[in-house]
Amino acid sequence: MRTAILWHLTAPFSTERCVIATHGETLRFTGTVVHVADGHPSHTSYTVTLDPQWRTRAVDIHSAALQGERSLHLTADGQGNWWRDEAQYPALDGCIDIDLGITPATNTLPIRRLGLHVGQSADVEAAWVRFPALTIERLPQRYTRLTADRYRYESPDFAATLDVDEKGLVRAYEGLWQAIAVEEG
Repeated sequence: MRTAILWHLTAPFSTERCVIATHGETLRFTGTVVHVADGHPSHTSYTVTLDPQWRTRAVDIHSAALQGERSLHLTADGQGNWWRDEAQYPALDGCIDIDLGITPATNTLPIRRLGLHVGQSADVEAAWVRFPALTIERLPQRYTRLTADRYRYESPDFAATLDVDEKGLVRAYEGLWQAIAVEEG
């Protein structure tokens, strides 16, 4: 499997190209986001590595603007244990999914991992990375499958409808991102 997708967000401005590809037994989401961070033109690149069950195993983020650069490296064992820069990070114990606040790509992870049927809901705890500071916190989330291609996403202070394709990739994220080009290869 190899898919490239281009998302656009109008306010605050963001354009992202993400490539999803299999590498042996693993999946890799590799994205480049050009965006405005704290009023400054910025560039963020990320790689999220998943096991065959769509559980997060590694996250690498690098964000750059004229005022400075930031990086973050996380690893996980797929069972809810996390490490930040190779030191155990117990604040994320129990989280299986990563949620990068700069992209709709990571909403695909629980959608695929959970395999919900229409009408089913599931609660997850995600490791939420906030941008541009690259801070991490636990974020309770709820996914409800409304139709074959639509989900309701909810977190404590936010809710949105996600339109997805047959692979679970977000095509439209209510009020935020819109896929503007997709290529299969």
